[in-house]
Amino acid sequence: MSEMKVAVGEEQAEARAAVRAALLAGEGEEMVFGRLRQGGWSEEEARGLVEGVKADLGTAAGQGATWEAARGFVKTELGKGRLNESVVRELVGAGWQQGEGERFVEEMRLELVAEREAARAGGPDARSAEMRRAIRNMKVGGIWLVGGAVVTLGTMSMAGDGGHYVLAWGAIVFGGLQFGMGVLQWVSGGGGK
Repeated sequence: MSEMKVAVGEEQAEARAAVRAALLAGEGEEMVFGRLRQGGWSEEEARGLVEGVKADLGTAAGQGATWEAARGFVKTELGKGRLNESVVRELVGAGWQQGEGERFVEEMRLELVAEREAARAGGPDARSAEMRRAIRNMKVGGIWLVGGAVVTLGTMSMAGDGGHYVLAWGAIVFGGLQFGMGVLQWVSGGGGK
């Protein structure tokens, strides 16, 4: 009988650890609940386990936040330049286990670095989108610039000596600025290489 209690206790401890890891990794509560149900847990047991783990995760550094906010809290603090150890101390002060806090903070730090590198690099999709915007700006700007110049030169040639003509300066200036912006986007995006 006591062996059975130990086995059940170990199974529950393993399940709690798995639920905690899934929630901290950003998996949705309902998805975790569904996986527990598929694993043979009753609705009441699965709901109780998920709610219990959420309560354990409870407050992130006294912020009164849910586990979802713990991710945001840690990323925000790391983004401000705080050291991992400092953030871990706050999590431990809020009831986290030392090792768990260290792993979680390191995971969030790596995620933050990856997000920053992806944003900085832009990736192939972002780069091609930037190139499309640059080309579009050059085309539209060029059309306005040429159109303004054509209207101005056309009305000048029809006006003759002393006549009135239209100086389409707005179209010329707007077109020139937009074309220039497109050129700058093109060069800064690597299109001029």
